[in-house]
Amino acid sequence: MSILSDGIGYESLRLYGPFQSQHIEQLQITRTINDHAYLHISGLLSEEQGAACIGQNMEHEPIVIRQLDDQGQSLRRLFHGIVTRMSVHCVRGVYTFELEAASHSYQMDIKLKKRSYQDIHRTYDDLVTSMVRKYEYGDAIDTVTNYAKLDTFVLQYEETDWAFLKRLASRFGSVLVPEVTAASPKVFFGMPEGKQYKVERDVFYRVRKTFHELDAEKPGERAGSYVTYMIESLQYYALGDLITLPIGQGKELVIVRAVTRLEDGLLRTRYDLQAEQNIRYARYENDQATGISLTGTVLKVQQ
Repeated sequence: MSILSDGIGYESLRLYGPFQSQHIEQLQITRTINDHAYLHISGLLSEEQGAACIGQNMEHEPIVIRQLDDQGQSLRRLFHGIVTRMSVHCVRGVYTFELEAASHSYQMDIKLKKRSYQDIHRTYDDLVTSMVRKYEYGDAIDTVTNYAKLDTFVLQYEETDWAFLKRLASRFGSVLVPEVTAASPKVFFGMPEGKQYKVERDVFYRVRKTFHELDAEKPGERAGSYVTYMIESLQYYALGDLITLPIGQGKELVIVRAVTRLEDGLLRTRYDLQAEQNIRYARYENDQATGISLTGTVLKVQQ
């Protein structure tokens, strides 16, 4: 059995960032479709590292969680992002830290912007890709539009690029998903095409049914009722991966949320799984643009 299928133990975890931790006490990685991935980690620092960290501004510094093999070589990244908050405490000469970070897609969710897109023959794929590529080493993969054209005037008004793209994805009943292991802003416009896995028959799962959202017009709300299957596993699957549960002849479901925690020296993850046809989000518009007046300059007139 390979290390990847054995689960991930504490001894194979490494934190890379603007400081070196002496010991990791708590670790949680939260991944959800239509949202950034988030890391919360706390632990101990050496006296030297602790003293150096106090007063140092680490906001937006890169942070990485890796899994190593027995020889200390990197097997894979579990998380790559930027620091959003960090605190260091010293009690009786013992330094501790608490850190929060977000995936690099967070860089797209900081500045509010106003822009218009008037070429109705432009494709959504081109708009999305060119926007994300304005960020250093950024990129996007379109899995949902099938090269559909805008067909109408499109306005980004007092929205971050992330909020704008998420709203555009809702036009296709779909979502925005960050690549949480990428070292730069990389997103899927639509659900990523995940790998297929089969879960053994002794797995324990729970089922929850959510009925139609009361406020279907609220940004990012689901369209209609849906069923969620919840499992816990030592395996570290990605959002969009396909999991076959031992239900009847086998039920293939898509991972839409994952919360990974360090418990008893092992990484354990709770996964939310849903049928692919049920991952549909209601279309919504930008309420802030309602009733506004726009000024512009006439560049060309066509008869």
